[in-house]
Amino acid sequence: MLMITKELPYELWFPENSWTGLNVEPPITMTRALLPFSWLYASLMICRNKGFDWGLIRSERMGVPVISIGNITMGGTGKTPLVEYVVRRCLAKGKRVAIVSRGYKRASKGVVVVSDGRTVLVDARQGGDEPVQMARKFPQAMVVVGERRVRAAKVAAQGLGAEVVVLDDGFQHRHLQRDLDVVVLDSTRDVTVEPIFPVGRRREPLSGLQRAGIVALSKVGLNSHPVDWTAKLNHWYSGPVIRYQYKTDMVFQASNHASLPIEHLRMKPALVFSGIGHHKGFIDQLESMGVPVKADVRFSDHYMYTSGDGQVLIKKMDQSNSEVCITTEKDMMRLMANPELVETFLNVHRVYYTRISVDIVDEEDRFLSMIDACVEKKTA
Repeated sequence: MLMITKELPYELWFPENSWTGLNVEPPITMTRALLPFSWLYASLMICRNKGFDWGLIRSERMGVPVISIGNITMGGTGKTPLVEYVVRRCLAKGKRVAIVSRGYKRASKGVVVVSDGRTVLVDARQGGDEPVQMARKFPQAMVVVGERRVRAAKVAAQGLGAEVVVLDDGFQHRHLQRDLDVVVLDSTRDVTVEPIFPVGRRREPLSGLQRAGIVALSKVGLNSHPVDWTAKLNHWYSGPVIRYQYKTDMVFQASNHASLPIEHLRMKPALVFSGIGHHKGFIDQLESMGVPVKADVRFSDHYMYTSGDGQVLIKKMDQSNSEVCITTEKDMMRLMANPELVETFLNVHRVYYTRISVDIVDEEDRFLSMIDACVEKKTA
């Protein structure tokens, strides 16, 4: 397979392979040099959490139930599909739902209403790729982004009339009180041996898991040589645990967003490209569906596509004799934010994108009952 890398991501220092057991580690001298900063960072996080626990740092209630889906590591844990799962359940209960997110790597600042529950108001450049993706997927849901989640949640609850707030990536954002904390852990990576930032990707000490209402293990079944490290979590967490995996439930044509059966892509030589945290997992998923991947192009996570990228991808298709070009739904949001790419690449060439959903392997009924109890909760 051919592969190029566009705009080197933070994996330059701490390669993704070092976390997946392929014995690729950052230089020892670099790790040692950064250790004091990790200790300092961990100490600051412990003090910060104690400040919230003891009421020394203020946190606010919104007057409506708040469900947070977050994690304790940086990078892609598979959180967004679970956010969508929770949103779908809240909507099915007849609630006016708002999704509140930071809007990572958007060009705008402050609070931005991505969708008011009727119209998607901005593109991925201004609202962020994941918020726009969810706004398009759930037209009746409100989506608000902001660096300060409290301000964004106030706009959603008080300004737009949300009855439930689903907080995306909110575990460490304790200024906003929540009624249910869902913490996502990547089941293919042993978080108990992952160092604290900046040596590793862990955002806080594992003692923080005591705040979780439920732990969700993602990517179940993706590791061909699984190691059951989850028993070690009992030292910090003994609450309910769910496990889930992904399934590709739909394929769409980029030019008109028409849905197609998954079988449409089988046996078609493909160029695969993405700017997501787990690019290899995307390739593996397509190959398991019977898609022969002839070449792939990896962009940095949340990469904002430029007009020249279309020409690069077209050239790669020709070089690899690929019939189709396949990307992710999240990448499609960023591609659509560039009108020139829409006109010269998406509307002209055989480009497709896949949509994934969550398949909860066990404890789904318990998870749903926890969501339902939270949604019906009366808050002050």
